[in-house]
Amino acid sequence: MPMTPNGKIDRKALPEPDMSSLKAAYEAPRNETEKKLCDAFAEVLELDRDSVGINDDFMMLGGSSIKSMRLVIAADIDGLEINDIYRYKTPKNIAENLQKRSASGPAIDETEARKALVPVTLGQVGFVDYQFTNLNSVMYNMPELYEMDSTIDAKKLARAVNTVIRNHPALSTQFEMGKDGVVVQRYMPGSIGDVAIETISADDLESVLSGLAKPFAIFNSPLFRARIISCSEKLYFFMDMHHAISDGTSISILLDNIRKAYLNEPLDQDNYYSYILNEFRQSETEEFQKAAEHFRNILKDTEWCCVPTPDHESWGTEPGEDYISTGLSPDDIKAAEVRLGVSGNVMCITAAVLALRQYCNENDIHVNWLYSNRSDVRYQNTVGMLFKMLPVAVRTGEYEADIDILHEVARQVAEGIENSICNYVELTEGTLNEAMEINYMFDADPSMSGEEEEDEDQFKGVEVDYGFDAVGERMGIYIYNEDGEMVISTEHQAKAYDEGSVGRFLEMFKEHLRRMVIDEKN
Repeated sequence: MPMTPNGKIDRKALPEPDMSSLKAAYEAPRNETEKKLCDAFAEVLELDRDSVGINDDFMMLGGSSIKSMRLVIAADIDGLEINDIYRYKTPKNIAENLQKRSASGPAIDETEARKALVPVTLGQVGFVDYQFTNLNSVMYNMPELYEMDSTIDAKKLARAVNTVIRNHPALSTQFEMGKDGVVVQRYMPGSIGDVAIETISADDLESVLSGLAKPFAIFNSPLFRARIISCSEKLYFFMDMHHAISDGTSISILLDNIRKAYLNEPLDQDNYYSYILNEFRQSETEEFQKAAEHFRNILKDTEWCCVPTPDHESWGTEPGEDYISTGLSPDDIKAAEVRLGVSGNVMCITAAVLALRQYCNENDIHVNWLYSNRSDVRYQNTVGMLFKMLPVAVRTGEYEADIDILHEVARQVAEGIENSICNYVELTEGTLNEAMEINYMFDADPSMSGEEEEDEDQFKGVEVDYGFDAVGERMGIYIYNEDGEMVISTEHQAKAYDEGSVGRFLEMFKEHLRRMVIDEKN
């Protein structure tokens, strides 16, 4: 291999890769679905339009998680999911399995699904159980408060919020005890009254804002509330949801939909109930059992290092926070994604693995990462508790270079998405809350303005003090865009770490990430 004077591989001296050896013998598409897939493969991978045959493997030809998302959009085939690309790989296999899926029964209609009593999902069970036994707890509340500037019309905002509430059935969902003690959920349209504008005096503002978040009754009651408060020159928008009907991606979806409704733009349909019914249908398939076996095998037979070594053996729930700026911009991340052929999420997971290895002086590393689980185009506008927690476990001692570990993480992330039909959370007994969680949230939240540079001024988040101060996991890592710069923050069990310990770990995380994003291209 050509080397630089510093002893690194001289990538600029490497010849352009010849992909021809990775292509299968050409076989032309036999039907419209295969033709659409072959054309989409060529478009996304920037290959000659008629060069891709039905036996070509998308990943072998240079596909990645980012390109898989583009492929689903480019192909424009009803029912095609990112999971299909990972699982079936070639136009022939993808098309055949789409046909089998279609033959097994018609797609679930959202309108009909909303009429059904649906059991709670495996992911919702824990939230329901906790709230039922802790009636006054706000542990799983998701309160959001925003201060609007004077350019926002309060009446238009109220109309937009009410339009969005009606568009997302999870917000009007209620839990109840069904037959045989099974908890079910029911769509209750109209159960949330129209949000009106409340006008208050400046003297009352502090007391009103401090009392916004309250416990939800988990049964036979709405699990969403919203308020619009006008005070002097300022306008505030508040919404709160129970985690059982929402996740972090849902908040971004709601804000984006409010912006669209405010600007009189049409809203995409939310397919929450058809998603839930489809989850139950899939749980009875052979694919589900294979996925469950995949996750069972990931962590067995190894003593994994899964969190920065605590300074004290404490499981106290008092939260600690730490924060570090990386000096990386969105353009830096995008350029690295193109160069390395992996997503920013994979880079951050890899940085976490490498930082744990360095901090703990251990080779066998396990972390969990959050997958939004909206790879199907039908669910990209769905509000609900859809996310999945997926594992990555790497025996780093088996790899000669960090770049090899990056590729291994990319492989495991792809396999995790491929098997996300199964809820990994339900297969873990105790290890889930111990493992560090990686939350890649690099995309900025949408705002009312539609102009990125004005987002913060027109839709400014305000911290909500809702009387809850606890953390459920050992450590969560959050990577997000703040003022055009990538930052890393943690939420961790404060009593487990001495002052400065988490900061040292974040410095390691930062340096490994920067080395991937910046140094490797020099």
